Amino acid sequence: MAYKGVEQQLSPEDYETHYNLGIAYKEMALIDDAIHEFETAAQDPAWRVDALTMIALCHEDNGDLETAIAFLKEGLETDGITQEKTTGLLYEIGLAQEALGRYDEAYDYFSKVYAVDEDYRNVKKKLADLLKEL
Repeated sequence: MAYKGVEQQLSPEDYETHYNLGIAYKEMALIDDAIHEFETAAQDPAWRVDALTMIALCHEDNGDLETAIAFLKEGLETDGITQEKTTGLLYEIGLAQEALGRYDEAYDYFSKVYAVDEDYRNVKKKLADLLKEL
């Protein structure tokens, strides 16, 4: 743990603070500490999807795209997930699949995003670029 004093002052059930602390650790490139905080925050259904997304992004930062994809897919399985968060997770999975050179899978995920919101980020360009790769 990077900052044990901070950890000792937090209640394990203060999920929002754990999430915010994870963000701070991630910004300081303390990835293992960030993951730990996000894992704690993920225990609360209200923070679960956001925390799993951040865990995935931490693994991406470490170059572990397979693990990142697994956490993003876990987020998709969260009960009560909103369409907005589903779209974000699908897009992030598409990015990771693309980075791994899995253009078919990336195209499938970006297509799901496009079906919901054709103006989401740069999904139109992503699909056009992937068509060239396929």
